[in-house]
Amino acid sequence: RLAIENRKSFLSMRKEALFIQRCFRTKRLARETRQSFLSTREAAIYIQRKFRANRLARDERQSFLTMKNAVVFIQKRFRVKRLAIENRKSFLSMRDAAVCIQRRFRANRLARDNRQLFLSVQKATVYIQRKFRAKRLATRNRQSFLSLREAVVYIQRRFRAKMLLKVNRQSFLSIRNATVCIQRRFRANKLARENRELFLRMKKAALLIQKKYKATKLAQDERITFLSLKRVVIFIQMKFRAKRLAIHERQMFLMVKKATIYTQRKYRFKCIALKERQAFLRQKAAAIFIQRRFRLLCIARRERQYFLSLRRAAVVIQEKYKARRRNQASKPSINTEIQQRVGAALKIQAVWRGRMVRRKVIVPRPRMQLSDVERSQVPIATRGSNILPALLDFTKLSVAQMQKTLYNLDVVTSLTASQCNYFVNNGVVKILYSFVGCLNKSVGVDRCVELVLLILINLYKAPNTAETVWQETLEANGITHLVELMMNFRLEKTSTVFCKACTALWLFAQDPDKAKIITNSPKVAQTFKYIMKNMEKTKQNVPSTSKKPVPTNKKAVPALLPNWGNYYNHPRSFDDKTFAFKSVTKLLKLS
Repeated sequence: RLAIENRKSFLSMRKEALFIQRCFRTKRLARETRQSFLSTREAAIYIQRKFRANRLARDERQSFLTMKNAVVFIQKRFRVKRLAIENRKSFLSMRDAAVCIQRRFRANRLARDNRQLFLSVQKATVYIQRKFRAKRLATRNRQSFLSLREAVVYIQRRFRAKMLLKVNRQSFLSIRNATVCIQRRFRANKLARENRELFLRMKKAALLIQKKYKATKLAQDERITFLSLKRVVIFIQMKFRAKRLAIHERQMFLMVKKATIYTQRKYRFKCIALKERQAFLRQKAAAIFIQRRFRLLCIARRERQYFLSLRRAAVVIQEKYKARRRNQASKPSINTEIQQRVGAALKIQAVWRGRMVRRKVIVPRPRMQLSDVERSQVPIATRGSNILPALLDFTKLSVAQMQKTLYNLDVVTSLTASQCNYFVNNGVVKILYSFVGCLNKSVGVDRCVELVLLILINLYKAPNTAETVWQETLEANGITHLVELMMNFRLEKTSTVFCKACTALWLFAQDPDKAKIITNSPKVAQTFKYIMKNMEKTKQNVPSTSKKPVPTNKKAVPALLPNWGNYYNHPRSFDDKTFAFKSVTKLLKLS
């Protein structure tokens, strides 16, 4: 009730004030019409001037940014030079030490090379001398060997003759016994007449036996000499072969020893280099950290001063504006429409200036890790260059890290065409297909597969990359991977892998030649027939009362051209499995 009474009193006071103001304005209207017209024209001229100045400021902004980048570069070079002057003395001392170490190292290496050359020349000289002496000794031994061989051949010949003599002796004794028996019978009749002949025959036989016995004794002596000489020759040959084998083994041992020493030296140098590298990297990281903190502090100070100046200017402007509003409120207005226009123009100017100031002012945070806001301010090219090394070594990433990397890659490829060309030229398509080929249906993997399919869709839609993506898909057997994904995720209700795989095949099938290549694969035909049968069985098993019509927004067809983040008219992929599968089969003519 009190509020109603206050409201009524306020309305009555307002009516009275309006009546007084109207009377006052009618008295001053003739005098101030000209002034209001002039002020309106000045306001219009001022608005036009500001609008043209803002349009000109956009052009000047680009030149200012280039000049600012040049100034920042000059400041960086000046600070680096000033820091280099301070570190010059320590660098010179370290360089002198490094030069001394390099001089000693090169001298030692040269000495080792000369030592190896001297040892090789010495070894070759000794080898030549050994060969010459061995050849001279072989010539002498050859002559003695030939004479010894002749003696051995003679002894062998005599030995074989003796063996033949034994055989003949046996036959001779048998014949002689028979002959003696016959002779005894015959001599009994003719003893006187044949005694002389018998005596001569016996004498010849005795002489022959004596010769054979002496030859046997001589052969036995020669046999003993031959056996002793044979043992000496075998011993000499054994010693010669053992010495030659020892020389060969010595050379192999020296080679192994040299390789072992070289390997040990290289390993020790590598260990020392790794330690020095780690120390250098720690120093480098510390220096970079100090430089980054110092630069952030300097930038923060400058931005703080700039922010304080802007805040002071804003406070002054606000005070002036509020004072003006108070003055205007105290003075009766002549034309309400003109004041509304002026207020609207001031509002537009204030909004525009506030937006321009907020675009310029970015207060940095002095810390190493980037927040989401700071990460959004990183250039897309820098984010793309950071993604590629992680993808090349994706086997060492966890599922969460892989999701984060693939999400960043999806964002980059969905916003710029240059990054799509960059990744396609660096072979990202084959890496993505190899990643899909080694995945299973574990927790979190379906999200990775969805991101991979979205990236492939982005790369294929980008200008001047479709043919390259198609060729790499054929080389990496990507059609089979996509069909297998459709087969594995056809029954997943919460996952959209099936719809995104259908989207990729639908984009490929827009070209009739590519559609023929896809349909010629027996894997594609078998899988599509199997999925089609399962969908028909599912439709038959579901009662008619439970069949709900699919919303029209889920039957939207994806865009064939990249829209670079604007997904209001067309989605990035199909949303309904049945509609997606029918669209693909219609293009492939498999229905």
